[in-house]
Amino acid sequence: MSFLYVHIPFCKQRCKYCTFVSTLRADNMDQYISCLVAEGALRRSQFSNISKLDTIFLGGGTPSYLGAQRMCKLLDGIKSCWQLSDNYELSVECNPESVDMELAETLVQCGVNRVSLGLQSSNNSTLATIGRLHNVQQFDNAVGYLSQCGITNINADIILGLPESRQSFFDSLRHAVDIGVSHLSVYALEVHHNSAMYKEIKRGLYDVPSDEDYLCDLYDDALKLLSKAGYNRYEVSNFAKEGCECRHNLNYWQGGEYLGLGCAAHWYIGGKRYRNATNLDKYIESVDNGKRIEHCYECVDNAGKMQEKIMLGLRLAQGVDVEQFEGQFGVAPQVAFPRIADMIAKGMLIQANGTLTVAPDKMYVLNLILAEIL
Repeated sequence: MSFLYVHIPFCKQRCKYCTFVSTLRADNMDQYISCLVAEGALRRSQFSNISKLDTIFLGGGTPSYLGAQRMCKLLDGIKSCWQLSDNYELSVECNPESVDMELAETLVQCGVNRVSLGLQSSNNSTLATIGRLHNVQQFDNAVGYLSQCGITNINADIILGLPESRQSFFDSLRHAVDIGVSHLSVYALEVHHNSAMYKEIKRGLYDVPSDEDYLCDLYDDALKLLSKAGYNRYEVSNFAKEGCECRHNLNYWQGGEYLGLGCAAHWYIGGKRYRNATNLDKYIESVDNGKRIEHCYECVDNAGKMQEKIMLGLRLAQGVDVEQFEGQFGVAPQVAFPRIADMIAKGMLIQANGTLTVAPDKMYVLNLILAEIL
């Protein structure tokens, strides 16, 4: 199985909480797309054993900011490098305000069958505060355009812990449920020191909830609401209708290998982690001149693989298969990580039916559990 991530670094406006590699420039989009296709051809030659892709994920940045024609050119270019498997998943991240009927039709024509929309909140005041360009009506319109064109596997991103009321957060969840998205990603807000949001909070323009008990209650009540609505929590922050789990992201959490294209793209293959040039101009110049654009920043040894198996596996509802772990590493999880026994005794972890999982009501404190174990 083969998986490909493609990074699109362009944004019309940077969200105030964002620290991803992105740019507000738009003058070199066409050149960038050509470089992505050229890098794709290079990776196809470099890893000749990979002829078909099971999943493709276009993330960013704002991939939909490319527009219909550029999106078509990019996807056609990728498909000129690799075939798609019979049961492929092709996901594209879109901001609601950049989705119109032309883009929706183009996505379908190019084989896209899954779209992730950045709703974040259904409160227009909150959206303006955090620097989003869309309003809730544009989100509704985007879902409508995509659905009319045949894309029904739609994710909505929602952020937990924004500067808004508890009621607004749950209104956002209900809105996404009522409009019929098949998948929800509910991520806890992280305020990084180099973000615009951090600076505005320090200036006292607004505040965000920081009480962990309050945030944990929000998460637990969100789980109840979504479970009742028919969404299964298959990963700590991801909820899906039956059969609508994101296969591309599941590969990450299951420790699978994947390729990456584009400025700042990360990829993992042959036990090595790579990162492409993070400067957009340097990336383009290097591709155009046949220079090396990636560097290997980590060779994952056996100990590292064991840690990742636990760290990523416990994010999933299915947990860690104990027999599989022992077969792969020659040691049981509890022997490799003795603190697991303490976490089981405290009711934080559960070992049953051959699997090791986080207790359902302890998922929100997963990072604390992992810190104890690892």
